Amino acid sequence: MRICAKLGCRSRASVTAALRYGDREVLVGDLTEKPDPNLVDLCTAHALGLRPPIGWSVVDVRRAVPAPA
Repeated sequence: MRICAKLGCRSRASVTAALRYGDREVLVGDLTEKPDPNLVDLCTAHALGLRPPIGWSVVDVRRAVPAPA
């Protein structure tokens, strides 16, 4: 189990975020299979509350979660 990278948070990570400096974007995607020191794993609460730097945007590329049957 991977935990959220936000200082003091002990929740389970649910997304992986990447900073794309050239595009001024924070790319939020599904949790990667393996941890990567160049990426940031976040819990759902911190992913939803993500605030990018001024002039940047958040791009969410997570796959849609199927609706329960």
